[in-house]
Amino acid sequence: MELLSGVAAATIPAAVAYAAWRKAPLSLTLAVAMLMTFGLEIVAGRSGSASGFFGLVNDLAVWKALGGHSGPLSYITMMFLHADLFHIVFNVVFLIFIGPLLEERIGPLRWGVLFFVGGVVASLAFEAIHFQDRGYFLLGASGALSSVFGAFGRLYPRERLSFWVPIPLPPMPAIYYVIGFVVVQFFLSVVTLGQPFHIAWEAHVAGLGFGFAAAPLVLRIPSRKRTGKVQDFSVLRPLAKSLELEEILGHLSTESLRDAQVAWLESFAVKASCPQCGRPLRFIRGALRSDCGWRLRVM
Repeated sequence: MELLSGVAAATIPAAVAYAAWRKAPLSLTLAVAMLMTFGLEIVAGRSGSASGFFGLVNDLAVWKALGGHSGPLSYITMMFLHADLFHIVFNVVFLIFIGPLLEERIGPLRWGVLFFVGGVVASLAFEAIHFQDRGYFLLGASGALSSVFGAFGRLYPRERLSFWVPIPLPPMPAIYYVIGFVVVQFFLSVVTLGQPFHIAWEAHVAGLGFGFAAAPLVLRIPSRKRTGKVQDFSVLRPLAKSLELEEILGHLSTESLRDAQVAWLESFAVKASCPQCGRPLRFIRGALRSDCGWRLRVM
């Protein structure tokens, strides 16, 4: 591994350690690490050495060529490499927009699991689909960011978001943007069909799918961010008529992060039914509500 490659790889644990030490948002420190790595890419490209930029990519990206394959650490380091200015700007802007929004609600540990594991899953899914290809290069944080975005859509589907990509889009529930994201990725798959270098839409969809599916499981990880207090949700006991509802109630009884409590309550409402009319419930403004008018205040 070349010197610049080693420095670039070291920015990742340094960012994680700094976030833990200073209690800084992990998402923002990782954004800084990405920008620093991109700066090293520019330096490598202008160094005049024989390898230059491609030496850095060879050390840190996920690749397959001439029967060889990159090392296992590349599944992490590739998330901090980017192909060009547009690539890094788009990913960093998206990371700054959606990263802290979810991290401050579920805590840095849970967020980090979604980001890093989602990024690895996205890369592995891409390689599984392209296992017969003779060669490829895979780099960028898009798969990891897709995982974070999918988790946000699962945990907060009704929260209204607004994006500029590059034109302003109207505020819509997050779940609509998640669905639109998948549609756009399949559109890109058609546009880039047959091209030697194309957007890894397969990794994006796989990352999104992982985040969406894994979000409730990730919430079970004990959070180190304790900013609220554990509440008494025993009033929900009569509604917990299944093992799944009992399990959710168990998580609520130990969860002190308010936004995580809200996410669990929304999940509880989806799976429970109104004791008065049997219809589905909704969690709105601190209470479980039914269309028949039944209501139970829980927060």
